[in-house]
Amino acid sequence: MAAAVDVSIIAEVSGLGEDLNFCEKFAVTETIIKAVLNRQIQTTTNVAEALNLCGIGADGVELVIIKATDNDLIIDTDCADNASFAQDQSIDEGECRILKPDGTDEIFIKNGIAGEKVTVDVLIVGST
Repeated sequence: MAAAVDVSIIAEVSGLGEDLNFCEKFAVTETIIKAVLNRQIQTTTNVAEALNLCGIGADGVELVIIKATDNDLIIDTDCADNASFAQDQSIDEGECRILKPDGTDEIFIKNGIAGEKVTVDVLIVGST
């Protein structure tokens, strides 16, 4: 029997005289069995590569929190391979994003500035 869970993520950022609140809510329909924290360094500049899901299948990813740790990042959240990469997200160096992929294909990452290799820190939560 699959679990149905509502997830809320609330983050508060303060500094420079400004407070920012981010709220994200979504439904999880499968039982979460794995959460992985990973760092990935792009192998080759200007070539999109699959995000390492650390053993969680693309169809089982429920949540991805990704940070562009070093250099700017562009993402395709529904990509079959490097040749079909089409940017649908971008993250500046030092920023992060919360993603809820649709699970039909892989998540691909690529450097946002030509000639640079991007490094990402990622938290992946999934069911399979």
